[in-house]
Amino acid sequence: MTQLSLFDISMRWNSRRASYRPSQEPIDPSQFSVAPIGDAAARDFVIRHHYSGSYPAAVAAYGMFKRVAPFQDELVGVAVFSVPMQPKAAAAYGAPSDAKFCELGRFVLKDHVGGNGETWLLRRALGMLAKDKQRPDRRPYYDLCLSYSDPVPRTNAAGELIHVGHVGRIYQAYGGSSAYLGRGKPRTHWLTQDGSIVSPRALSKLRNGERGAAYAYDFLRSHGAPAIAPGEKEADYIRRALQEGPFRRMRHNGNHAYVFPCGSHSNRQEIRRRMDKGLPRPTKTDPVTAA
Repeated sequence: MTQLSLFDISMRWNSRRASYRPSQEPIDPSQFSVAPIGDAAARDFVIRHHYSGSYPAAVAAYGMFKRVAPFQDELVGVAVFSVPMQPKAAAAYGAPSDAKFCELGRFVLKDHVGGNGETWLLRRALGMLAKDKQRPDRRPYYDLCLSYSDPVPRTNAAGELIHVGHVGRIYQAYGGSSAYLGRGKPRTHWLTQDGSIVSPRALSKLRNGERGAAYAYDFLRSHGAPAIAPGEKEADYIRRALQEGPFRRMRHNGNHAYVFPCGSHSNRQEIRRRMDKGLPRPTKTDPVTAA
């Protein structure tokens, strides 16, 4: 049996368990459709199936549906565009400082969708985003969309591999419509028992009392952290919770970053000119490294 390489397979998810399909495996487009979906439906699907078990601050979500019977469709994939984790991320990669951008915050397809279903969904979701989110002059609201791929494999506390790592193969397969931007900054992450990353942004919200702080606190508690003590400052609590709870550290060398220019042809050309540095695109995931 021929062993498939990283670039021959497409990752799929079901109940937060990864599986793989041959990348060149075609879908029958007549059996699928893409449409906007509500935040509740998108959140439920992502949390149920995506390895992260979390949902970003969405600006738009699109579902991929498969026809399973007359007048009956099954939700088999979701693309979620979200508020940037770092407001200056696009500028850091070379975009104009006033460029409006979002992120492809979650992208997940169920395990029975054929290999090329990823690019099929992504292309349509980006096209719908440009039409659904517009400025007063009817130009697309977003100048670009950033997307990240996590190349670091991750295990749960029992040592079971829950995330094999990926280098953004589908973003690379998008051809001239995307550009590889390099890697983000290395950092140390805290992991839960099930292998989920404790979001640095969520911890920041809790530390600073921002909107979403209650969710961050509930997340820590649901994963075994102690309760906050009366009068304890949030920053002190976070340090104690991570040390006393069943969390472990993992060194991460940074996600791979990609950009999808949006808007008019001239805008896409300008974004590509400014941001595409011609960097060699990654082909290998990282080894597992302890902090």
